[in-house]
Amino acid sequence: DDVCTPALNMPPTLPQRPKASSITPVLIAAAPPCGDPALLTNLNLHGHAIRIIENLERLSNLRVLVLCFNELQKIEGLGALRRLQRLELGFNLIKRIEGLEGLDELQVLELNNNLIYRLEDVSVLRQQVPQLSELTLHNNAVCEHQSYRSHVVVGLPSLQLLDGVRVDASERERAAESATAMTPALIRAHAYARRRWSYSLRPDPISVSHAGDSQSHVGQNGGKADGGSGSGGGPSDASDRDTPWWEQVQELELNHQQLRKLQDLDNLLNLRRASFCNNELAKIEGLDRCVLLEELSLEDNRIHKLEN
Repeated sequence: DDVCTPALNMPPTLPQRPKASSITPVLIAAAPPCGDPALLTNLNLHGHAIRIIENLERLSNLRVLVLCFNELQKIEGLGALRRLQRLELGFNLIKRIEGLEGLDELQVLELNNNLIYRLEDVSVLRQQVPQLSELTLHNNAVCEHQSYRSHVVVGLPSLQLLDGVRVDASERERAAESATAMTPALIRAHAYARRRWSYSLRPDPISVSHAGDSQSHVGQNGGKADGGSGSGGGPSDASDRDTPWWEQVQELELNHQQLRKLQDLDNLLNLRRASFCNNELAKIEGLDRCVLLEELSLEDNRIHKLEN
């Protein structure tokens, strides 16, 4: 497996094709089958070193568009392709899933071997092309996320094939049942006793910091765990051990957890910042006692009404 898997993931050797940094009318006219662009149903422009998608407005009958093995960094310029059913964008330099609005007939999307790393982009697919039946994202960093497959299966109810593997009814049921319940243990694992001003130098969460109390009592960044006498400021090491953990929480980050309900937050009286992005929340609730809350992030959920 160690030998075969890398070999299978390598891009195939392709014949040299003329380089064209953008899609031009001349390039479209030269692609087989030649003819009236308005009647074209299949267009294969792989391997041309294309960097921008443009000049597709006349291809109103296009059903299949192949743009693999190019140098694309952004999905754009597809708004006129209302009848497009298959879009192949593998082996490019794409970092974000975007630009798919209006493709209401799109069934197959290939984005393998790109630079996509955000699990939030699954929500973009749900919003823009929820009717997808086949999706390929393998060999992207996003696939390394622990809940990647279940997150995609839950987000795209029409999906039948993900990364070449069939999505059956039993898997869909398991993915739906795996939605995480918000428990005190989960909160503690993702709670911080001081605000993080730099996300590249984040302190340990409370669960990790408290686990080390019996040893050195030293957290990341050189300060005492949970904001002792080091640079983080806040309560001393001794007072930390005497104070319940929930009273120390100033920041809570529970993104990408498939949460369906906000609960068990009543004791977080000192909470200043909370983030629940990219979950399955349908309602804002459970925050009544978080009176010191200054910042609340709820992007990419299912909330339809601003309340509570």
